[in-house]
Amino acid sequence: MTGSKKKILIIDDEKTFVKLIRTHLTSVGFDVITANNGQEGLGLAQSQKPDLILLDVMMPKMDGYTMVLEFHKSEELKKIPIIVVTAKENMKDMFGMIGTNDYFVKPVNFDDLLARVNERLSP
Repeated sequence: MTGSKKKILIIDDEKTFVKLIRTHLTSVGFDVITANNGQEGLGLAQSQKPDLILLDVMMPKMDGYTMVLEFHKSEELKKIPIIVVTAKENMKDMFGMIGTNDYFVKPVNFDDLLARVNERLSP
């Protein structure tokens, strides 16, 4: 990557998954910040202005669906691409209707996820 590093916010309460994805993303040049619940993730999104968000669905304090609805209340936050990464296979259509960009079911193939991240971050 050239220029400044792109910042990715991972919002997921599954610590092993977060560590694995953070390691992969930082190894290819991304700046990664993490939150382990929806409320913390919303705060970090507002303060850090990430370039992209990887979002889980089932989390404490605020679930992923509610987070997306909160993001859409903010002109600034609703512009950030969101990729949902979850074990909940049956919610894809619902998230598509509220404006998420992509939907992956865990376990995730990192190369596929990385390709989609790069696609969403290209100008």
